Amino acid sequence: SHGTTAAVAARLSDAGLIAIVSVDAPITEQRDTARRTIGENFVEIHVATEASICAARDNRGRYAASTPAFEAPTSAAVTVDLGTLDLDAAVEHVIRALEDRDVVFEKLKRR
Repeated sequence: SHGTTAAVAARLSDAGLIAIVSVDAPITEQRDTARRTIGENFVEIHVATEASICAARDNRGRYAASTPAFEAPTSAAVTVDLGTLDLDAAVEHVIRALEDRDVVFEKLKRR
């Protein structure tokens, strides 16, 4: 569940570790709960990719089978569009954004 995932991420953060968690949280309330649980170290990254691109890349049919309501984030720290960026560029974009927020330190940078 989202709550359990956020609680584990909060404990890792409290221990001084970086937890990168991928969670499908289409409802604002779910993201706000994670934000409250994790606290000041919460960094929301929105993967904003057109639905048609998601459906085309879905080789297991899971995307087409689900039609959840989606509330776009209004306060995401980072937005990545996988329709315009390849995976390597998207990763670099996220790393730069985390560096700008002093979340990723020099020793953790990709070489």
